[in-house]
Amino acid sequence: MLLINNNILLSSAVYEPHIFKVNELPFIFHPHITHTQGQYNTHENIEFLYIVEGNAKLRYGTEIISMCGGQIITINSHIPHQVFAGDNLIYKCLIIDKIFSKENGISPEDLHFTPTVVNPKAVELFEHIAEEYASTDAFRTAAIKSAILDFLIFMCRNYATVQKSDTSAESDTYKRVQIAINYIKDNIDKKITVDDIAAYVRISKYHFLRQFKGITGKTVVSYINQLRCEYAKQLFRTSDLPVKEVAGMCGFDNFSYFAKIFKEYNGITPRQFVMEVKEGKI
Repeated sequence: MLLINNNILLSSAVYEPHIFKVNELPFIFHPHITHTQGQYNTHENIEFLYIVEGNAKLRYGTEIISMCGGQIITINSHIPHQVFAGDNLIYKCLIIDKIFSKENGISPEDLHFTPTVVNPKAVELFEHIAEEYASTDAFRTAAIKSAILDFLIFMCRNYATVQKSDTSAESDTYKRVQIAINYIKDNIDKKITVDDIAAYVRISKYHFLRQFKGITGKTVVSYINQLRCEYAKQLFRTSDLPVKEVAGMCGFDNFSYFAKIFKEYNGITPRQFVMEVKEGKI
């Protein structure tokens, strides 16, 4: 069992990867999510949920938090969490790449945000992010970055405390797996072997496979395939590239294998996914 950051138990949480390679925007923003049972997961980036309406329960580390309309929920770095037991829940989700945060003097690992916030100004700033995402002018990218930074600074100043990471409590195994995941993300469009990754993190292949599965809950191959499929979905949503070209950009040199893996993780084929994107269904 792995204990990290205030002794939060991570052994049952799946480490969730994030890919920020689209349109030079190091964020993931979902403007409209209706409730579905989420997976118990953890990640290194800060996540904000703006609850538009409805209510739900959030499993947050060892606590259960009630969510309702008007709240902003902050998921701190490396906190296991899961949305469940929702009733007509609609929310917006913002995930900020830790590199963007650090480039602007904000270290996610060193901050602890108040999980539940009710503040009209915070909501106004969050909604401004949504407005900039919906804009189409020549300054959209810069405006989105500015809006997100304004929101993040406001949340830091009013609802965060500095809490330096206790490196003695962090596992070398966890750090090693994080390094491996970053290596995978940086090379997602290339051929990646387990031997390559194990050599990069400087441990034996056997120990790497065991440690990786222990932290992420997945095999290395399964994790890479899932990450590639997530990257493909982002490209399908933001470009008109041919399906086969997207497959190659995501590291699949065999289109049939890509189609099989994509359907395995998403329940539909890549071409069906593209059609549903065009029809506004997903």
